[in-house]
Amino acid sequence: RKISKMLSRHTKFIELSLDKYAVFNNLLMDILIVNSNEKDNIIHEKNLSKKEIKNLYKIGVYIKNSSKDAEAEEKLKEIYNQNCGIVDVLYLILTNNCNLRCSYCFLENNANCPSIRNNMSENIAICALKKYEIHLKNHNISEGTLLLYGGEPLLNRKILKVIVEFCNKSKIKFNINLITNGTLLSDELIQYLKINNVKISISIDGPKEVTNKNRKYRNSQIGVYDDVIKTINKLQKNRVDFGLSLVITDYFLEHQNEILEWILKNHRGPIFYNLFHFDKYNSGMLDFSHRSANFIIDSY
Repeated sequence: RKISKMLSRHTKFIELSLDKYAVFNNLLMDILIVNSNEKDNIIHEKNLSKKEIKNLYKIGVYIKNSSKDAEAEEKLKEIYNQNCGIVDVLYLILTNNCNLRCSYCFLENNANCPSIRNNMSENIAICALKKYEIHLKNHNISEGTLLLYGGEPLLNRKILKVIVEFCNKSKIKFNINLITNGTLLSDELIQYLKINNVKISISIDGPKEVTNKNRKYRNSQIGVYDDVIKTINKLQKNRVDFGLSLVITDYFLEHQNEILEWILKNHRGPIFYNLFHFDKYNSGMLDFSHRSANFIIDSY
């Protein structure tokens, strides 16, 4: 007896590269990687083995009827209400494009991340902001926090300014935070961000040798340290407060004493540490986490 099946309305097909697609239900996020023929077979429900069909049901790409989507949505809302607090921070990924190619970047080094570079559109930005604004109002929250991220968000300055303009007109107070690699900040842009109270975090890993080990311009072996220091000097000249964002790696931990000395000498503002992102299991992960935690405590 043939079992009825249909694509969930939450099924997404994302092109990763030539003839490579990610297929998933965006409520479950269990990702299947397929080629174009396999994608067409899934869409048109043809040439699939029983095992493949069973797996597509398991990951939510196929459902038996539309009521399954409604049930899943209600279940997700129930789980959210039971386990999650009120969302008061919204990340906006302005672009997945970047002018750097950092050796530890989880986007650059993950074969399943899209190779096609996209910028956030104005429609998406406004839609997200309006929904977030409604959420804050519904929960009687007077302030919201936005984190503008990438890629390198300053490669999509148009949308950055759209976001700032929306926030300036809103009755909700928005705290806007920009995380940037620090290579594209002109004096004019620094003044714009200062006037509009956009807080800035600069990505740098400490001394020149440590920073340039991993942080290089795309399609070159030129490290970014000197240019980022020029930007930091501009921020200081314009009396703009800023934070530093550092990525903790094994190499970083090997030089932790000189990194702490560099921070104490060069910076008095906020410090943000990011742990290296492992894209697959590594037997040294637990030890790395312990050493990183000890460093953060010592740093504090």
